[in-house]
Amino acid sequence: MKYIGLKHEDEAEEWARKRLGLEDPPLCFRAFSAVDNYGEFVCVAIITNYTSINIDLTVVIDSKKVRPKESILMFNELFNFIFNKLHAARVTSSFRGKNIQAKRLSEHLGFQLEGAIRKSFEDGDDLHIYGFLKEDYFNHKWFREQTTSTRNNRIMSYVIERQEWQSLPEYAQRDVYDYFQLIKKRCESQSHAEHKSETIAFSNHSASNIEAWSSDKEDEVWT
Repeated sequence: MKYIGLKHEDEAEEWARKRLGLEDPPLCFRAFSAVDNYGEFVCVAIITNYTSINIDLTVVIDSKKVRPKESILMFNELFNFIFNKLHAARVTSSFRGKNIQAKRLSEHLGFQLEGAIRKSFEDGDDLHIYGFLKEDYFNHKWFREQTTSTRNNRIMSYVIERQEWQSLPEYAQRDVYDYFQLIKKRCESQSHAEHKSETIAFSNHSASNIEAWSSDKEDEVWT
């Protein structure tokens, strides 16, 4: 299993959606993924419905090809993105009560059962709601297993407001670009002014900056 991060996001989302039996993609998403030795997807984590408080998470895996220890890097990066870059307070994951595999994976990652919406499906199955808080992550093995140097490098990559992004280390440039793409996708998917104002507040940048980011000319700066 090889973690490839945010590469090939559209293909990763499509792979996950087909395995879930869904037809339409979400309006705005980011997709973290891992592949096998042949380049085939084996694990995809999709985040949607971002707010300053909560982010929804859906994880789809090929259980025959993924082992817990191999996924440590992927989920470290995923939670680092959610809690340190997007500064969300929590992550929510929901799935059928009969989905034992999803239950085991969620609890392995540190999620806690917060409730159930009973008889949510035609077959009478419940919808289980799991949550993972920011403080849960910082006290969980996913966070503790990162080395001190790795954490320090990550922290450095977010203090960049007054620096030219091209002068930053490669990992920091990637983080800046990922954040830029997230805000741009979110703006492009929103047609109502009130929703766009929420995105502007969420990004902690001015409306003029967000408008500039959404232009086609801005893409040339990042290439």
